[in-house]
Amino acid sequence: MWWQLSEVEWEALPAYKETSWSVELKARYEGAKLIQQIGQRLRLPPVVISTAQVYLHRFYTRYRFSEQPSSVLCLGLYPS
Repeated sequence: MWWQLSEVEWEALPAYKETSWSVELKARYEGAKLIQQIGQRLRLPPVVISTAQVYLHRFYTRYRFSEQPSSVLCLGLYPS
């Protein structure tokens, strides 16, 4: 599957080229937290919220947080 990467492929991804691991981890945590809060306010089932969080992590494996608007975070809830 495309998200199972070797260590060399992992280090070559845009998300990890220019940011440190601690910055990336914090951004991922905050994004997942935001999706959780929005999903709860919309009274969505937990499986929908979790799926949106997985989409977040998969999307930001290929793209950097600094290049995408924050509204992208909530798009994971839409198709779920």
